[in-house]
Amino acid sequence: MSLQKLNKSPKGGHFYRKQVAIGSKRTTIRLGRLSVKNAEEVSRHIDALVETKKYNTTIPAATSHWLTFADSGLVEKLARMGLCAPMANPTVAEFVERFITIKNVKPRTEIQYQLAKGHLVEYFGESRRLKSVTATDADDFYQDLLKKDYSINTVNRRAGRVREFFNEALEQGLILKNPFKKRTISVSVGAAKKQEVTEAMIHQVIEHCPTTEWKLLFAFARWIGCRIPSEIQGITWNDVDWQNNAILIRSPKTEHCGKGERLVPLFEEVRLLLDRQFHESNSGDELTYIFPTLRHHACLSTTAKKYVRKAKLPVWSRFFTTLRANRETDLMDSHGIRKACAWIGNTPGVAMKNYATQKGTDFDDHGSDQRQKKVTTKVTKHAREPARAAEPVSALTPEKHGIFAHSGALSLAADSRDRT
Repeated sequence: MSLQKLNKSPKGGHFYRKQVAIGSKRTTIRLGRLSVKNAEEVSRHIDALVETKKYNTTIPAATSHWLTFADSGLVEKLARMGLCAPMANPTVAEFVERFITIKNVKPRTEIQYQLAKGHLVEYFGESRRLKSVTATDADDFYQDLLKKDYSINTVNRRAGRVREFFNEALEQGLILKNPFKKRTISVSVGAAKKQEVTEAMIHQVIEHCPTTEWKLLFAFARWIGCRIPSEIQGITWNDVDWQNNAILIRSPKTEHCGKGERLVPLFEEVRLLLDRQFHESNSGDELTYIFPTLRHHACLSTTAKKYVRKAKLPVWSRFFTTLRANRETDLMDSHGIRKACAWIGNTPGVAMKNYATQKGTDFDDHGSDQRQKKVTTKVTKHAREPARAAEPVSALTPEKHGIFAHSGALSLAADSRDRT
């Protein structure tokens, strides 16, 4: 089996062809324009494939690796000759579709994957091969996303999903490197995006909601701080602890990391509407689910915004997330960040970066010399007082240590859980 050098290329190097004998048949493979070193390396790999076929042995690891990243046209020729398997070089669309099918993810995550796939197919087409995507292509794709009518966070989330696709391709050995790896993709919420939505505004919106179920949805968003729609879809009446004034919230988003449930107080604003919804339940799903109709609603935020407009209020961005962020901010102010994060279902780092919202009352009396003087005097007074003996357990009251004045049992249970 010989390697023949043909006429020299005007662009440098020579054109080469390889003669291969398989049984009694002799075949010529044109390798194209190569340097001497590369032509000799390709020739050695082809010889290894011929020897493997002849003696029915295993393809050497180096040759197998070479086949993975060799020119697709050459590998296809070798496959037709029976020297190797057809090349594993799917199109971008084929690989991503297989990725989504195999991945065991939540329904809304699958929707995000499909949206990212749609952008890829729209930009690269149905026939673009996975291996042919370069870092330059990745940059051009990102710039194309920026031209669309999306926020920078949406663009970065979609690009992050695409990078996840190509990371999987890298893990499977289908590509040599991830073309999207070098781009820094971060998603954060700037101060300008964090809008204050007061409790008075939500009371005003609730007055314009057509049903108790819709009123309760706004109450859960603003005073429970649920992730909507995922966390309201599975809430049942069995999750309500009427005696201890609490409700169990299940979180599909965080269950994979062992944080699938959290116990949240039934605040007064929610309790009143929850009582009304319970007494209006008649049959079927209404006797099982707290949100029997809205749990199947396809466009909750779109419809909810209509009621905000009916209340003559401006529609805020990041609709339900903004309500959740305002609730966590209120809880941090009134109960501290530890309890706020436990009830909202996130971590202090996430809460401070993406949820904590500046309120209009933050600057009330701030910087007043008189107030500063009172604080200083109070601190000095306590510093001079002798340490007070600890109170016996029997002296502890819900009013002192509870989250509600009217629910000591839940309060002490929560504090007990915190200590453990």
